[in-house]
Amino acid sequence: MQSTAPLIYFSSRSENCHRFVQKLNLQATRIKEDEPLQATQPFVLLCPTYGGGGVKGAVPKAVIQFLNIPEKSPINTRCYCFRKYQFWLCLRA
Repeated sequence: MQSTAPLIYFSSRSENCHRFVQKLNLQATRIKEDEPLQATQPFVLLCPTYGGGGVKGAVPKAVIQFLNIPEKSPINTRCYCFRKYQFWLCLRA
């Protein structure tokens, strides 16, 4: 699948990021675990992080696979990751 959206995001089964992105009212494309995604325009990447500060498993595998597509390397302009407690701070802001 290809995306021209300015915002690309990953949301786990909890759907927290998905609900957050819906409130932004921006054109956005979701990274899915079973469907490769290729960005064709500059984008901002938004995804949760896991692991409580540990390296292994901190970034979802689907996001790593998305970022490892060589054709997209010069396109990515910003990457925002956050932990659960920071997510709630964003909601309250």
